[in-house]
Amino acid sequence: MLTKTLSEELSTLSKGDSIPKEQLEKYFGVEEGTVAFGLKSLGLCERIMMEKEQAGETVTVCMKKGSLHVLDDASSSNYNSKAFEAGIRKCNRSNRRMLAVDTSSLSLEQKNIHIQKQLRQSRILQGMELGKKNLLPA
Repeated sequence: MLTKTLSEELSTLSKGDSIPKEQLEKYFGVEEGTVAFGLKSLGLCERIMMEKEQAGETVTVCMKKGSLHVLDDASSSNYNSKAFEAGIRKCNRSNRRMLAVDTSSLSLEQKNIHIQKQLRQSRILQGMELGKKNLLPA
């Protein structure tokens, strides 16, 4: 798929398209599984989403087994839902660690800042929990 210049190729991508890892390896000049490949892939995914958004089209781009995929709407819905839930779990873990911090060694100012952050995070998480329980029927 990368027979044209990359910019030409990216402008023709649409929902449901993909670029195989072999073509990405050829373009990047590094093999899949390396840190460089991962970083370049992440940058390319971000670039595609940004360029498509500037063109008025919102797309979700991800990497699966080394290949780049522009997800169709159904796949995008599932992918983004799972990413959102993973983010909530990450927030919960962070909040638990925040609650476990021993503030006895902090200055009064640091302790106050810590408590404010802790309360803010706890309220946000509480609101998300209430939102999950009080969903309106579809």
